[in-house]
Amino acid sequence: MHAPCSGERYSSAIFRSEQFVYTAFNLFEEYKKNGSFIVKDIFAHTMDSLLKKDKTLYTELPSEGVVTLMKSSKEPRYMNHLLYGTPVRRGENIEVIEDIVPPYQVKVELRIPEKVEKVVCVPQMTELPSTQDCGVLCYTVPKVDCAK
Repeated sequence: MHAPCSGERYSSAIFRSEQFVYTAFNLFEEYKKNGSFIVKDIFAHTMDSLLKKDKTLYTELPSEGVVTLMKSSKEPRYMNHLLYGTPVRRGENIEVIEDIVPPYQVKVELRIPEKVEKVVCVPQMTELPSTQDCGVLCYTVPKVDCAK
């Protein structure tokens, strides 16, 4: 499982055009079953090549992180949630988060069509420095602390 491949060459496994990507195997099933890093990397690269400059969100949060972006239907604002915790396997199919080690200086880029007046970190209610150019909002979260 952790050894290099056999080195045998096969025919192409991925075909890409401007509008679609076709793989000769099920990326999601392979990743679910084996957690293959190369499959994750292939998926990320193919999505980036299709989305190009239309990618909505980019962050430097570590791979265990979870990022969501929502637009409020009641108020003119977006909510960008960053969550980070490293799971530890306990038992056969149980993963728990025991230790919270917060990442620092997490860069975030969001493609938002509206002009953003300010970025506020909640629950601290501190305003974060931000820039917005050509619809891309950029800011850095000083500390993603999920322990509080």
